[in-house]
Amino acid sequence: MPDEAPDAVARNFSVKDVRIGVADSAGNHIDRVYLKVEDLAIYRASRVVCVQFSDDVEQRKSSRTR
Repeated sequence: MPDEAPDAVARNFSVKDVRIGVADSAGNHIDRVYLKVEDLAIYRASRVVCVQFSDDVEQRKSSRTR
């Protein structure tokens, strides 16, 4: 499994970009943000709950293996 989805790489979507009304890396509009902290965001876009991991590559890898 690749570290990032191709769309996320192309658009450079990051935790700081997560906010209501913005399109995520898949092009779905965010309609609710459940949690947003420095290195993680959990949000709903088009009836799907999504997780956006840290913008820092090493921290993102660590988060995905916990």
